[in-house]
Amino acid sequence: MLLVGRVSMCATRRELPTGDIVSGVRIVVERDPESLHGRTARIDAIDCVAWSEQWHDEMRRWELGDVVEVVGALRRRFRRTEAGTVSRYEVEVQRARLICATADGARPPAESRNVDGQDGGARQVV
Repeated sequence: MLLVGRVSMCATRRELPTGDIVSGVRIVVERDPESLHGRTARIDAIDCVAWSEQWHDEMRRWELGDVVEVVGALRRRFRRTEAGTVSRYEVEVQRARLICATADGARPPAESRNVDGQDGGARQVV
């Protein structure tokens, strides 16, 4: 799948119990206005994860509001919680690139970098 959207949560990096490193970002994609049919949700927030060091480095450079392109596979992940088994969907990154940095190089302060849905103007291609 190909996604083009705005970064709404900057890259996180974590080490799993297996020792593997995974990086993740969240991008916001705008829904096609012709498909809304009266629905109020106009965007989707998509979590994207990378297992390759190459993509960890690329995603780490992205800032809130940057327009990026991610190519990958849609995956459904399961985990156990106290409430039972839960699942979520995410895109496993196979390729990624910065399309357009935040306008004028303006970067929001670090404490406001993890917000969803404040930027439109991106698109989703599946």
